[in-house]
Amino acid sequence: MADIFIGEDGFLNTCKDAFEELNDTTKLYEDELKQLEDTANISFDDISTGIDETIDQTKELLNNNNELIDSYRDEMEAISGVVGELEKLVETYRDAEDAAKAAEQAAYNY
Repeated sequence: MADIFIGEDGFLNTCKDAFEELNDTTKLYEDELKQLEDTANISFDDISTGIDETIDQTKELLNNNNELIDSYRDEMEAISGVVGELEKLVETYRDAEDAAKAAEQAAYNY
C-alpha cells in the first residue's frame, strides 16, 4: 500500500506533483470565478461587503427598535399613572358632589 501511495517517483515527488495539481486547480478556479464576475458585471467582494453592511445595519435597526419599544413602554406606564390619578380625581369629585347634594337636601329640609 505504501508503494502505491509513494508511486514510482518516491514520496516527495508524489507530494510535489499533488501540490502542483492542487495549485493548477486553484488557479483554474480563480480564473473561472473572475470570468464569472466579468460576465455578470459583479464583484463577489462587493457582494460580501454589502451583505456585511446589511447585517450591521439590521443589527442597528433592531437595537433602535428595542429602544423605541422601551420608550413606548415607559410612556404607557406614565399614561397608566395619569389614568390612575384621573380616576382618583373623578372619585373625589363624585364624593364632593354627593356631599354637596346631601348638604343641599339638609338645607332644604331645615
